[in-house]
Amino acid sequence: QVTRRLPCTYSIVQNAGRVNSKGIEAEITIKPVRILKLMAYLTYTDAKLIKTPGTFLGDIGRPVPYFPAFTSTFTLTYEKQIFSKFQFLAFTEHVYTGKRETDFRESLSLPMKEFGVINIRAGIKRNGWEVFVFGKNVGNVLGILDRTTSSVSAIRFIRTTAIPPRTLGISIVKDFQKAKVFNSKK
Repeated sequence: QVTRRLPCTYSIVQNAGRVNSKGIEAEITIKPVRILKLMAYLTYTDAKLIKTPGTFLGDIGRPVPYFPAFTSTFTLTYEKQIFSKFQFLAFTEHVYTGKRETDFRESLSLPMKEFGVINIRAGIKRNGWEVFVFGKNVGNVLGILDRTTSSVSAIRFIRTTAIPPRTLGISIVKDFQKAKVFNSKK
């Protein structure tokens, strides 16, 4: 099913017809030393429209909207015990999203460019407590998630939804599953 946005700003949900999706994914984890872990996830998806019902407007052979052909995630984790009671952790990842389209119809589709985001995190853990500094989208990349056209007035405009900008912060977490459980006897 796909959402069709009408010129009057209303939208309807419509069956898209038949789609054929083929792909491959690979995942690998490498731990060259006890304190270091590298992980890679790669995917390729070829998803295309192959048949349309009578009321659906779409171009046969067009890619499925919002499905990138390529995605990947690469992570690097460093974890080591320090001061005999604390666990130090440093983590970085690069997440890549390939280019995508917004519609089955080439004439109405708005392209969305590929983008890659880097996230980082470093801190300490002890007895179910975690204190970390973090950075999300540290390169302040403009990653587009959605683009739609609207013609509420005589002026046509494009509404764009993007990923959040660079975010830096501190997180403090308590895992209560690791806390001691007291049993009361009756």
